[in-house]
Amino acid sequence: MMATTAKQPPRLAVQAFWLTASKFIAVLLNIGLPILLVRLMARPSTASIKKRSCSRRRPPMWPLLESA
Repeated sequence: MMATTAKQPPRLAVQAFWLTASKFIAVLLNIGLPILLVRLMARPSTASIKKRSCSRRRPPMWPLLESA
């Protein structure tokens, strides 16, 4: 007869540690990644938008009220 040795699952404390660690990493990524992306990507594009918006005059929103 062969003895069957079943591998026991990890203890509850080990599972709780890995779950907590993964949740912590997920929170850091959810907060940090958007901030990092905005800082890296927004600077060059906002300068060109500011230059373009200053160079042309916007039409008045209420032309009838301004002429009166």
